[in-house]
Amino acid sequence: MLEKRNAVRALDAARNCGELIEATFDLHRHLLYKSVRWYLNPDPKEERHVGQQLTEYLWRGWGL
Repeated sequence: MLEKRNAVRALDAARNCGELIEATFDLHRHLLYKSVRWYLNPDPKEERHVGQQLTEYLWRGWGL
């Protein structure tokens, strides 16, 4: 029973950590775009598309 409680606590902590990382990225994403000299489109729909391209570029280092 103790292991189950510890597992639940670990999952809760991991979920909270993930939410904090996501919130930090959302808050400061403009700095990422600026640091890689990538255009940050003010249109949310277009930003999502450009963001996917940026993610691919950062993961692979190429592709555009």
